[in-house]
Amino acid sequence: MDIERYIVQNVPWKKLPPEIQTLVDNEEEYGKRIKDYSIGNQLRYKDNLVRFIEKNQRNYYEQLLRYSRDHYMLFPYHLSEYIINGMRITPFQYYQAILIQMIENEKNYDTLPNFTAVDCFRLMAIGRNQYIELMNQYKSSKKFLGMIKKPIKELLPAKPAENFFIDFWWTIRPGYITEEDIKSMVTVSEKTVIDIIINDISKSFPAGSFPHEIISSLYIKGLIYFDIIIDDNDLIYIPPLEGFVMNRTTGDYFETLLYKIFVSIDEKTTIAELAKILQIDSRLVKNAISMYCRLGFAFKKNNDVNVNDCHDSWMKHVSKVNETSDRRAFILKENFINSLKLNDFDEQLSICSGLSNNTDQEQNSSTSKNLQSDISIADEQLQNLNLTTEKRIGLLYDSTLAAFLMMGNLTPGLKSHAVTMFEVGKLSDEAMDNFVMELSKIKQYAIEEVEGGEAERYFLHAIILCETIRFLRHNYILTKDFIDPEQDKTQNGLGLDLIRCESLLNLDQESCERLLSRNYEFLISVAPLSNETQIFTSDSIAFFGASSLVNSIWFKLFLYALCGSGPPSFLMSKGVRLTHLPDIFREYDYLMLTPWGRDSSIISISNALLAINETAIYNPLLIQAFPENNYKPDSDELIHLPLPLLDQETDQQEANYVYEKSFRQHSAIKELSKHIRLDRICGYITFINYEKQDRNNLDEWIIFDCYFGIPLFDRDLNKKVCNQIQSNRLFEKSKIKELIDSNRKLFNEVDRFIKKNLHSEASQNNHLHQDQSISINDQQNMVPFPSSCLYYDDNDDIEHDNFIDKEMMFSHHHQTFNNFIDNIELYRVKTIVMTR
Repeated sequence: MDIERYIVQNVPWKKLPPEIQTLVDNEEEYGKRIKDYSIGNQLRYKDNLVRFIEKNQRNYYEQLLRYSRDHYMLFPYHLSEYIINGMRITPFQYYQAILIQMIENEKNYDTLPNFTAVDCFRLMAIGRNQYIELMNQYKSSKKFLGMIKKPIKELLPAKPAENFFIDFWWTIRPGYITEEDIKSMVTVSEKTVIDIIINDISKSFPAGSFPHEIISSLYIKGLIYFDIIIDDNDLIYIPPLEGFVMNRTTGDYFETLLYKIFVSIDEKTTIAELAKILQIDSRLVKNAISMYCRLGFAFKKNNDVNVNDCHDSWMKHVSKVNETSDRRAFILKENFINSLKLNDFDEQLSICSGLSNNTDQEQNSSTSKNLQSDISIADEQLQNLNLTTEKRIGLLYDSTLAAFLMMGNLTPGLKSHAVTMFEVGKLSDEAMDNFVMELSKIKQYAIEEVEGGEAERYFLHAIILCETIRFLRHNYILTKDFIDPEQDKTQNGLGLDLIRCESLLNLDQESCERLLSRNYEFLISVAPLSNETQIFTSDSIAFFGASSLVNSIWFKLFLYALCGSGPPSFLMSKGVRLTHLPDIFREYDYLMLTPWGRDSSIISISNALLAINETAIYNPLLIQAFPENNYKPDSDELIHLPLPLLDQETDQQEANYVYEKSFRQHSAIKELSKHIRLDRICGYITFINYEKQDRNNLDEWIIFDCYFGIPLFDRDLNKKVCNQIQSNRLFEKSKIKELIDSNRKLFNEVDRFIKKNLHSEASQNNHLHQDQSISINDQQNMVPFPSSCLYYDDNDDIEHDNFIDKEMMFSHHHQTFNNFIDNIELYRVKTIVMTR
């Protein structure tokens, strides 16, 4: 909102532009807006306008904490200086209060948002199972008439978990410490550490400067806290997620920011550069990165603290972590190798070296030796990382693929990658070796053992995804146009990142375009993407896939109208109810139902009417005739034509693809080729045969669908598409330029087709597309619903104004199809027996 922008910029009421003042009743209302926004976004008191509205700082932070608890937000670590040091409220106490409130109200564990649940588990060791056990204890402790035997607080842990992760480079800050605390709570060694950090408060003391046991003990007692300092030039890497909790999202400001940065960050972009790309205040970006590091989801690549200069106890700590969590160990090992020498704390280290009681020097030496091989392995992994600034290939997928990998229970190590693909929204090239290794463990016999259906889909998609990654990633022949031989003498080819389409929608259009243009030479999608997937496209970056319009139901109808070929199809607008099925489906036993923004399903025609009317209550619906063998049509009923069509000069060398050579002569392909560069796009075109009399008769095959991208559901089709990509040298720069032009032309043609078939003037206005062709950049969320019912049947030959008896299902008119796109219009239903 405009008002919020002025609040962030600290613009007082008197300096607001008149047009903004009109949006608020008066200065008092503006003050209320300032306070609500500041509390909801956890703004610091002394830096913002709220200090002029709420005069008492403590009252403000109490209201902020109350709001944060009520909305299950993360503890505001960026305000620790006042909340922990000034108010003596620790993160442990904060989450303890949240859990008490949840248990009292008998809330489900899923009430906790994802990141809050992770931090709560980190500090309190209470996850889903522990929470359910606590809830059962609470319910069983109730007496008759609802009396409770003991307070909920007694059921919860009394102090933070002892095995929580502390990284050696985190900065120690003193908490709220009283003389009584010093007398009753701390040991002599702990008091020495407290004196050091309090006496020179201007210095930053890494946790590794002191014995690990002392730092852990002081934190558990609430006497210190950790400040995770992120600098403008820091480089951050996010490995595959471990320990992420998938509950729910709330959309609060910080959660939204965390997901934005999840999909945007990479190990080559500094924090300052990332803030510039996203056009976000660098302080907010640093807060988010700090939270990732705190939760163990990210680590610094250019750490300025060296673990070898830390207290010896940290080496033992590394060994323990290595035994319990490979990922934690890898994080620490990465920090060893990337770190620089620590010069500022020699004096403190010498003081603290005697604080550890009875340290066994031989054990420490043994521990260090045992870690050397692990460090060498990590060093080798780092050497293999692609640390150059060259761009990569971006392979787009949707949530469906991530769900397949999560639900399939395919291999034990695959789940963390699948969770990363879903929650982070990206799997970077650095993690790809391990990901491919996990995918390659899935054996072909596993598919043969499953009994078909969903389980087979999970296995098949995983296996084909593995083969696709191997084909695209580091394929020098495929991407040599983008390789500078002076910089890449190894001829490895471009790296590959996997990107979830839905995660890109967390970014605004301009930020998304800057991000993708900076990091990727071109984008390519898997196919098919779900109908509900909204897809980012831009004129500035080549995309081997479908835009949101082309991925919609409208594109199917566009194909049929353009080619004069297609199955009997009926598009119902939302809210329509049928009294009986259209006559065009009378000859068929099965129908394919495709709700708007949902996946298709096959249904027997005997049960179709009820399902159709139920679905149309909520969404427009496309109904199409489907072959008799509804589960898995055979090659006599359904054929997929791989794209790209081979260039003429290569066609003679690829004589194995018999069907492609014959189907190139199909009238639909000839017509489609006039509007789409089928030799410059990858994907497949599906033909359907209802007659099944002569498989080799092209006239019996009609076009059913067309998808752009690399298919993952059919191994043979995937192999053909990949081979034809390489045969056509599809990723040459000159051909990519042709693709961008072809995509723009196709988008504009589909856009005009949709406008022509929208029934009412109001619908055309809602479409947001004006007479001039709009940029592909502006298409997000612009796919309009049909305002009237439309149908297609290429056997229909009724004249324009010839109406059928109104007692029949519907009447229609015929529009002669012309190759010129502006004359394309579907049969429009003129009269329909229905109720609304």
